[in-house]
Amino acid sequence: MRFLYVLILGILAFTQCKNFGHKKDYGNLPQDSAQFMIWCDALAKDSNNSEVLFLRAGYFAKKHQYIRALADANKATIIDTTKSDYFLLLGDICFAVNKTKIAALAYERAIVLDKENYAAFLKLGQLYYIVKEHPSSLRNYDEALKITSNCEECYFFKGLNYREMIRLENHDELAIAMFQKAISLNPNYYEAYIQLGELNETKNTKLALEYFNAALRLQPKSIEALYHRGYHYQMINNFDSAGADYKRILEINQTYLDAYFNVAFMNMKQGKWETAIEGFKIVVKLNENNEGGWLNLGKCYENTRKIDKAKKAYFECLRINKENSEAISRLRTLK
Repeated sequence: MRFLYVLILGILAFTQCKNFGHKKDYGNLPQDSAQFMIWCDALAKDSNNSEVLFLRAGYFAKKHQYIRALADANKATIIDTTKSDYFLLLGDICFAVNKTKIAALAYERAIVLDKENYAAFLKLGQLYYIVKEHPSSLRNYDEALKITSNCEECYFFKGLNYREMIRLENHDELAIAMFQKAISLNPNYYEAYIQLGELNETKNTKLALEYFNAALRLQPKSIEALYHRGYHYQMINNFDSAGADYKRILEINQTYLDAYFNVAFMNMKQGKWETAIEGFKIVVKLNENNEGGWLNLGKCYENTRKIDKAKKAYFECLRINKENSEAISRLRTLK
């Protein structure tokens, strides 16, 4: 572990700035905190005050001044190698600038110094989830749960990890159990209801709808939740309810392409060709490179015997993806 600590210092040494403790080094940073100026004065007198460096690093991090935050946090850990919170902050700053390997080393050092550093376990769990090292992520959330078992975030992220692992190891039941535990601890956990709705769409359509409805009770104007519920209705052929949700989405955001696409698709499925044509025309206007929009527009034109327009739509589809087999096949039949 001593090697890991030395490695952190070696990697981050380049961020040190000469005479960084002096006020004149701060450029255009807004000087909006009296406490901040007190820290600068203190460091001008003693540039090796690790506690002040730590506090100022946190201030810089909140201002998204990550280069300066990194320099202060790194120097604080060099001066005092015994403070777990110093390494936790260093990890947070590295995480924020996508230096995930260094962040992991910093969090691990924070845990070595304080085996009860709950926040470090949480951050490591999140970091490993992001870089798709799911067993490591799960292990850190389990460690956090040993410290406190009432952590809905731990259960939620364990569920996310299991969802990512479903295709390989069929962990969908484990994922569902984790999300259910999260909402048992926090009945207002919106994101967990969305995850549970998605996981139950093919298992229990009635239960999936209940979860999406619960999410919408928490956030009635959530486009995400409206889209999920609308798509769920669409998949069970409840086109009226799906259309109502998509309409609500478009009242909130008039450029939400997926809502236009799905409404047009439902109209096409019901043989409402002209209405579908108008919908897909909006789709390709919003995104001229929407492959599915051009393909389905071509189908609608073909079914209304507008052959020239159908051909043009299929050629546009092939402009985007020259290997689209359905567009190629349909063009051949129209020759």
